[in-house]
Amino acid sequence: MRFLGYLAVGACTGVLAAALTGAASLPPIGGPMQSVEDLSDKLNSDNARTRREAVTDLAEIDSEAAWEAIIDQALGDQEAQVADEAQLQLGAATASEALFEALGSKKALRARSVLVRERSVEALGRIDGAVPIGLFAGALKDKEASVRAAAAYALEQRAERGESALDLTDSKDVAAVRKALSKSASSDRDDRARANAIVGLAAFSRVDEGSIKLAEKAIVRGDKSSLLRAASLLASAETNTLEDLKTGLLDEDHGVAMVAIRLLERRGNSASVQALSAALPGDGIEGTVERPAVTAEIVSSLREASGLSYGVVRDRWIRWAEGLDDGWKREAATQGGKSGKEADAGSTTFYGLRLDSDRLVFMVDMSGSMWDKNGATSRKAQVEVELAKALRSLPETAMFNVIPYANDPGPWEKELVPATKRNVEKAVQWFERNTQRGRGDLWRALVPALRDPSIDTVVILSDGAPSGGDRWNLSLWRWLLQDENRLRGTVVHIVMFDGSSFLKKAWKDVVGDWGGAQQLID
Repeated sequence: MRFLGYLAVGACTGVLAAALTGAASLPPIGGPMQSVEDLSDKLNSDNARTRREAVTDLAEIDSEAAWEAIIDQALGDQEAQVADEAQLQLGAATASEALFEALGSKKALRARSVLVRERSVEALGRIDGAVPIGLFAGALKDKEASVRAAAAYALEQRAERGESALDLTDSKDVAAVRKALSKSASSDRDDRARANAIVGLAAFSRVDEGSIKLAEKAIVRGDKSSLLRAASLLASAETNTLEDLKTGLLDEDHGVAMVAIRLLERRGNSASVQALSAALPGDGIEGTVERPAVTAEIVSSLREASGLSYGVVRDRWIRWAEGLDDGWKREAATQGGKSGKEADAGSTTFYGLRLDSDRLVFMVDMSGSMWDKNGATSRKAQVEVELAKALRSLPETAMFNVIPYANDPGPWEKELVPATKRNVEKAVQWFERNTQRGRGDLWRALVPALRDPSIDTVVILSDGAPSGGDRWNLSLWRWLLQDENRLRGTVVHIVMFDGSSFLKKAWKDVVGDWGGAQQLID
């Protein structure tokens, strides 16, 4: 069952928050209760694991002094495992005056570090209890677009939970947030910040009547930016006509089409599956989906709704959909339904993983384990063989790129290129010569790919453990990817070797949220 990240995850917030507090990129750690003073001293340790353990123990104390220590000493830690733990624990906390006092300080929401401000405002979206609306005002006007985007998303999450998740007693703060959110939704120069504000304003209008007309004005269905089209479709979830969703389904952008699929699934009636069936490609039929990744997602959705195992056979799906009673509901049908895409041939395979895409990138972890001997050769040499097979089997109509990553991403090309024989051989030879080494900063490589509207599928090859950069904790990744990918709908797969059972489970959850698969290599 895919995680419905595209649809403003308010209904799933509590479940995911619980998962975030219960898992990280390493098993939970901690020890006997110690004083705030002793734990604060541990935050000065040279050992990152010791510092992370101190964060966990301080959060259990749940006092003003404990939260101040976490924010002052850990939230900006140079080691991602420590800072991520601080961010997780802040978001898992229960609302309190002490917590909000600490978050509103110059060390958190008003910190000099952009990343610390992002971490702080993201945590606001997950806290249990009512969060004062005024805490969002400054972040929505932040000079950095990434902070504005994170603030709009966090506010959306709180609004989706209802009035009980926001303290709206200060009318001046409500008005200030309404104004800032509306301004970003209508004129922010950054597409991502504006898109998040459009969806956030629509959610906020459900708890703030003064935002209703502003939310309606912010919708830009025909904008040249695909991100804004996707945001407008999602923001209009309750008012979209069936024709609006059909138009979105046929949009040339993968993200818009994926949002339309999710909204049709949520509508869950016979007309919605008829629309999905009619969009499947057919010989000589105009006005149908042309992208393999979208086609595969439609088929997977129809299988789940029906319990049938048809492939991309338009006529069969149309006959099934048109034969449903007017009162048919998807919820009842999906309980015994089958999902997955195993019956269809993909564009290519990588280590046996079938890939339904013609716009994809391969990301290869070049950290230390890639250079270890695996038998007579290095793992890198073995990957060269499998990558060459995958690239050579791509149709020439496909577009691709190869992005090895270590301390930094080192893409073969700056953008996707046609899978011509010449380009494929150039990529194969280039990767054979590649000698990147360092810590594996996957987040830094992944985010630009997720934000590229020309890419619909990312294939990651890794030993499973992010080891460098600003983002380390895979449980936190699940939450962050809801923001990064819900308007793009990029499919994320992982081919994984040598991972622990803990990491295998964590990655299965991460890629499963986006319709991806995990392929394990012994």
